[in-house]
Amino acid sequence: MIGNFRIKDGCLCFDTNTTIQSKKKMTGHSFVELCGFSEFKKKGDTVLSLLGAYKEQVDPKWLRRGDMAELIVRNYYSKRLGKNIVWYDEQDKKANFFDFFHDYQQCGGIPDIEIPEEKLLIEVKSKSLSKYDDIIAKLPKEEIYQGLYYAYLRHFPNAVLFWVFFDKESEEAIFAGEKPKTLNNVKWFAKNYDVNESEMKELISGALKYYNTCIKEKRIPLGDISQSVLDKLGFPREFDEGVF
Repeated sequence: MIGNFRIKDGCLCFDTNTTIQSKKKMTGHSFVELCGFSEFKKKGDTVLSLLGAYKEQVDPKWLRRGDMAELIVRNYYSKRLGKNIVWYDEQDKKANFFDFFHDYQQCGGIPDIEIPEEKLLIEVKSKSLSKYDDIIAKLPKEEIYQGLYYAYLRHFPNAVLFWVFFDKESEEAIFAGEKPKTLNNVKWFAKNYDVNESEMKELISGALKYYNTCIKEKRIPLGDISQSVLDKLGFPREFDEGVF
């Protein structure tokens, strides 16, 4: 036994005495991960994260760049296009316990920008300008479906994915917590996506089924867990099931 888990029959099994008192709702990020769309995170990693088995550390510099990207897009829609937009600051997020979908029991999260009058959801992603050509050539599926997920929950027919690409100088200033001297070299690319309700319903149902089954059976297939997460839980890279 290691902590609250053990390895048995090709699965990471929860201790039989473990009581799951609460579980986090599925957000846009965890939705695409539970669907298997993520290139960097496995489904089992997400279940363990949602249950609080380990904490994920996000470098603040990525959050700063994301905030700047959202500010650029908000200004574009509100000031240049004169749209009445809705977005949520830190005070809003804390007051709503980081969830703006209270009508749903298991689905939630924080949309980036909404235009309620037009029933439009806008998902913003920040990137390095050096990756512009690669990303435009193959738009990230997991990011697209994050936007579609929130649009579906809002009953909006469309989602716009807005990618903002920062040049090296601007990016370095943002990473350092400073204001960029100019944003004239920043590029962006936006694309509209229609929400396929039947597809989204099926994907969400499948993701929740996996999540809930892991909790009910108190086990996760080892093939669905990355070695880096097993390391965080205290399991060696090579183990003998008979030992544990």
